[in-house]
Amino acid sequence: MEVGTRVLIVTALILLSMLSLSAATVPVAASPKKDTGTIYYGSYKEIMVGSWSNSANLHFTVTTNSTVDVYIITTSDLSNYPSGNFNPVKAVENTKNADFTVSANANEGYFLMIDNQDNSKPTDAIPTGDVAYTATYPNYLDTVTDSVNQAFDICLLSVVAVVIIVVVIVVVIIYFVTRKKEPQQPVAGTPYVMTAPMAQPQYQPVAYMPPPATSPSPYEPPSPYEPPPPGQQYQSPPPPR
Repeated sequence: MEVGTRVLIVTALILLSMLSLSAATVPVAASPKKDTGTIYYGSYKEIMVGSWSNSANLHFTVTTNSTVDVYIITTSDLSNYPSGNFNPVKAVENTKNADFTVSANANEGYFLMIDNQDNSKPTDAIPTGDVAYTATYPNYLDTVTDSVNQAFDICLLSVVAVVIIVVVIVVVIIYFVTRKKEPQQPVAGTPYVMTAPMAQPQYQPVAYMPPPATSPSPYEPPSPYEPPPPGQQYQSPPPPR
């Protein structure tokens, strides 16, 4: 198996392990938040539960030392509480111990109301005094924090995976570019076949071309000798300077 193939297999195994780690980081449902206190006579306790990007099952428990009314109200219906015609998602009235689950819709805000007053509902409890309560409800902030942490982990793993892939691609390219081709060994029992010699370059002879002949000028004989006139002596030419 070649080195490049082995590198690719190792990279695939690393990416699979990273995806498994990402799946293992999915958080479980957020732990419920606990709240205790006193609700004075003629008043109520409003607890913002929050909103979820997806549908979810929200579990609530409310324990008191006197009868109260427990409502789950949406954000859009909050302005109608307590004197108007409000329509709670869940209502448990005249109780000291409420334990229920609500199917929350996506992108809808919810409030937990512990009522110790005489509201507009005809079936509500009639307050008799201050009420001590203990309530547990979904921790919206923990849920948001877990979602943000999960998104950060997934983004970080994605960046690391991209970096690993780029590094592996570069290493494989460098390996295939720089490696030397190994000579092929003949298989035992097969005759050795000599490779044909390298073809020699063919030279084409060029015919000899003599230089062009020059046409000499015709011969002209020197002019005949003319003796000096009688009575004139011969004078030799002056010496050269």
